[in-house]
Amino acid sequence: MPGKKAADESLTLDQELKNSMLECIDRFQQEVDTRCKGMDCISDRFAVLESSNLIETSKTELPKFVQSLVENYNELSADGILTEITRLRRFLKAAKLPKEESLGWTSLRFLEFVVGYVFFDSVPNLTLALRFFLALCVSVASCERSFSKLQLIKNCLRSTVN
Repeated sequence: MPGKKAADESLTLDQELKNSMLECIDRFQQEVDTRCKGMDCISDRFAVLESSNLIETSKTELPKFVQSLVENYNELSADGILTEITRLRRFLKAAKLPKEESLGWTSLRFLEFVVGYVFFDSVPNLTLALRFFLALCVSVASCERSFSKLQLIKNCLRSTVN
């Protein structure tokens, strides 16, 4: 009928491009959401190692942060970490570091401080937790992994055919 479009009418180039772009944007949004959830999980798990928590958080609030870390790592002791945080605070005071400066430190800087002053024997659980956090693998190479698996499968098939 004149003036009405058929349901099976093919899309114009602009419409196809728009649909493709919207699909890409949806996929991108999904990937970003997935990665943000993963980063939030890591952030919650290692929250005790944030400089503000290591330096300022009260002794009554610290156990909940420590518990989330200890639940995932059997090697760490909750009581040990709690006493070691207090010990680390005393070390920072003894080193006469301004609180504002140490509040800006990263986890790596805290570990460097502990190693630099040879305090790692005094705070072994905290040192281990910092090392765990800093050694986490961060990767977005899922495609590369898929391609390497594909290569292994192809090699296996080639060897069985020959």
